[in-house]
Amino acid sequence: MTIILHPDYSNIHNVPVSLIQNELKTNGYSPGLIDGDPGSKTRGAWNLYFEDRTASLLSQPICPEKIAISFALLDAAKGMRRGSASADALVIDGGGTSTKSAWCAYAAAGWLNRAAKSSDMRMKTRSSGGVLKWWHRLKVDERINVSAVRKDPSLLLTGLVFFRTRKLSTVAQALSGGTPVGHCGLVESWFEVGKIIKTIEGNTNDSDSAVGGRVVAKKNLDINDGRLLGFAKINFI
Repeated sequence: MTIILHPDYSNIHNVPVSLIQNELKTNGYSPGLIDGDPGSKTRGAWNLYFEDRTASLLSQPICPEKIAISFALLDAAKGMRRGSASADALVIDGGGTSTKSAWCAYAAAGWLNRAAKSSDMRMKTRSSGGVLKWWHRLKVDERINVSAVRKDPSLLLTGLVFFRTRKLSTVAQALSGGTPVGHCGLVESWFEVGKIIKTIEGNTNDSDSAVGGRVVAKKNLDINDGRLLGFAKINFI
């Protein structure tokens, strides 16, 4: 993961508070005693950590895409799970009705819609709960094919939505207009000199799963992954 779990959610995920305290201390934040107690010092240290973690996102000029990433990072820090009230609310904001089915696209759209609303805007780009359906309905000025990004990494910006198929064997089907099972999430930034991408994804886990049921911040999406189709630049009005 690329973000420290919030201490108030450690019991839900069976993560010792002492581990969170050690992570905070290692990163330069003072949680008080490493005693496994999520007290005020530990919470205060985490709050400072998160403020610093998202400072670059919320610096001027602020845009909906960056706000969406900050919202997504907070949900990842809480370890939001499928079926929870907060996850259902996010899906509804993304245009869905519940998290009983795959919800990665609803999560991405939910963060973007919430960010737009906080800026007194709305998404002009049409989204969809179906990952590949969303990909195919993107307009020319909204779609960035992965081949273009591989040639010019500067095209990859914070707040883009990545799209990939779940299996390498279904890429050809997707490229010909089909809608095999896919996966998507928000792009946070490049990592390792323009090769690895930091993302925040819904319905995943700490590995490569597209059905993991949690919101996770990652740093393992390789731009050369053969399943990648491309990215969406979300337009707002």
